[in-house]
Amino acid sequence: MFSFLLTGAIRRADEFEPGSTATPHPGTNLKSTEFRIADEKIEALRLACAAMWSLVKEKHGATDQDLMDRILELDAADGKLDGRVSASPNCLQCGHRMLMRARAICVWCGAETKTAGPF
Repeated sequence: MFSFLLTGAIRRADEFEPGSTATPHPGTNLKSTEFRIADEKIEALRLACAAMWSLVKEKHGATDQDLMDRILELDAADGKLDGRVSASPNCLQCGHRMLMRARAICVWCGAETKTAGPF
């Protein structure tokens, strides 16, 4: 589904020529193709997230407050409330920042790490 949404975003972004003042959204002055493509991808992801959230609410009875609480919990997991998920976790054994998120072994001390999931 994401590939369908993103393919459509790229196709729409290709309709605009680089340097053109024509924009896909009123009130914006997008000049680079890359920026338009990124903007379209972000909008496609926002739509997908909104669709998933509406399904979770409808099918499982979660509330908006449940979502907000979980967002704050995940945001605070890296020790900072900054609206971001840490790019890479610290090794639980030696404390060094892991260089690659998906790597199962710390390159600093050799300790095995637990992967927390796909994100």
